[in-house]
Amino acid sequence: MEIREYLVLRFDGTTVRFPVRDGDVAQARLRAAISQRPEDCVVAVTEDAYIRVGSASAVDARVAVES
Repeated sequence: MEIREYLVLRFDGTTVRFPVRDGDVAQARLRAAISQRPEDCVVAVTEDAYIRVGSASAVDARVAVES
């Protein structure tokens, strides 16, 4: 499974794309992580799937408290 890009899904509904360049997946993940705010989610995109790799800590904490 080859990661093509990372998406940062912002809490305000916008999306920022970080494509993998020259096969450097770690660089794309780092760029996504640097731009991620606590309320945002990070998603890895492959040819066949979207995989959430980082989530909004505030949302996760709220779900844990409500459960």
